[in-house]
Parts: sequence; structure tokens; C-alpha cells
Amino acid sequence: MNWKIVTPIVAIGVVGAAVWWGMKPADNTLIEAPVSAAVVPAKEVKIPPQVAEASDPEQQTELEPVVVQQPELDIVLPPAQLDNSDAVVLEAVADLSPSLGKWLISQEQLRKWVLAVDNLASDTLPGKYSPLSYHMDKFEVTGDETDFHPNQNNYQRANRLINAVTAMDPKAVAVYYRAWQPTLEEAYRELGKPGSFDATLQKAIDHLLAVQPLPSNAKLAQPNVFYAYEDEALEQSNDVAKWLWRLGDFNREKIQAFLVEFRAANASQ
Repeated sequence: MNWKIVTPIVAIGVVGAAVWWGMKPADNTLIEAPVSAAVVPAKEVKIPPQVAEASDPEQQTELEPVVVQQPELDIVLPPAQLDNSDAVVLEAVADLSPSLGKWLISQEQLRKWVLAVDNLASDTLPGKYSPLSYHMDKFEVTGDETDFHPNQNNYQRANRLINAVTAMDPKAVAVYYRAWQPTLEEAYRELGKPGSFDATLQKAIDHLLAVQPLPSNAKLAQPNVFYAYEDEALEQSNDVAKWLWRLGDFNREKIQAFLVEFRAANASQ
């Protein structure tokens, strides 16, 4: 089973999507993201009228709404065009998750993220066009030829990447997503697909959230070079479900919790 990994969600200002990486060693050039930011104007927020306390309820008076300034949020603004936009993308990544930049492949970031989300919405994992490269140790099993089970150590292999993604503030990711959405829609139109990138993103999130825990008694078989689930129903599950199972329940829950928070923050924008 040649496992290539995708982390939704998310991330980067592009996000609301998924973060992709390959399990094979990468020969692509990886680069760290620099940091710079632009300022999004502060919003005025009206606090609901408060009721002044009084000993006599009939003497309570309604106060005027108070206008306060929310703190300004610094974000990296979207690029003017898709071509040659990688430097801006890397700045956005550094702003949201400084540790994530070391796994990014430096070419065509926006287009690759959009393609990754489109793949996830179809319950498949991205192929050769990866925005990320993250080394994973070999998948290990325990038991003998008649009773294979995944080794628990497998579930630690992706921790650094999952932590780098889920450590981002979902609210900040939602702000980035809304600011960058027109650029993402442009990249999506290049794929020649119907509908919108936003609808595709929501579909991808739905699919990720729908994945249930892997049964604790799930066994593996080795019909050829790669391992497969002995239970035919599990083996026929889509690639996204089997990928999340390979990450372990703890990481699956972290990814799903992040997506729930991102979706709620995005809906409130």
C-alpha cells in the first residue's frame, strides 16, 4: 500500500483545506518561509445594550451601546496573481505556523493546495503534485503471518506535521481563507471543474469529518508486497478513510476537531 499523506485543513492562508505530504523521500528543494505581514483594518463591534442594576426593577435603565475597537489582525495579503506567488504563500504559512514551512515544496504552492483539496473531495489522495514533503518511517506490523496488526509506533510518525497544522488558530485560518478565496477560486477554475472551490472545500471537510475510528480488532493481511485489511469491508473503504486510520485515532481526532473549529469560524466571517 503506497501511502501518501494529506492533512486537511487547513492551513496556510490558502487553507481551509488540506496539507499534503508524501511518504517517500523527496528530492525536491524545501525552503523555510520568511515572515512579513500586512494589516487588515480593525472592525468596529457594538456591545449589546446592558441593563443597569437597581434595587427596584422598575428603575432599571438601558444603557447606550458601547463601540469598541477589536485589535488589529496582521495577515499576509493574497498575491496579485497566481504566477510567481510562492513567496507570498510562504509568508502566510510562516505567519500561521512557523514550523510548517520546512516541509513545503517551493513551486506552485497555491495550485497544488487547490488540487489537493479537489482530490480529497473525491475521496482520493493527491498524486505526484505535492505541496509538502514529509518523511515517514517504514510502516510496521506486529504478530505473525496469520495475525498481523499495525504497530502502535506507526501512530507517532506524523505527529510533528499534524501538530504544526493543528496548532494554528482556526479563527486566523478562517480570516486568511476569506481574504485569499478569490485567488483560490481562480486556481480552481484552471482545473476546469464545475462549481466553486469553496463548495469543493466544504465537501472535502465533510468527507474528513465522516471518517469513523478504525475498529480496535482490525487485522492486516499481506496478499502481496503491501499490507491490506483482512476485513474486505475495511479494505474497500476510500483512500481518505484509510489514510486517517494510518495516522491513529489521536491524530484523526485532532484533525477533525481542527476542521470543526475552522468551519465554525469561517461561517461567522
